[in-house]
Amino acid sequence: MSDDARENLLKIAIALAQRAGDEILAVVKNGDLGAREKSDQSPVTLADLRSNEIILEGLSRATSEPIVSEES
Repeated sequence: MSDDARENLLKIAIALAQRAGDEILAVVKNGDLGAREKSDQSPVTLADLRSNEIILEGLSRATSEPIVSEES
């Protein structure tokens, strides 16, 4: 991957992290975290799932590299 491609991907990742953070804050502000347990008994919230979706969708459009995510 070229330096320009890496820099562009970094900019995309930063923007996605900011959007995901905004979504987390919106869920918290709403007051309903929608907490539940995953099949492995670890907790997950609506904020976790929504932010994960934003990041995965954006990265999937930006790169063909495999993406590993805790929530997927």
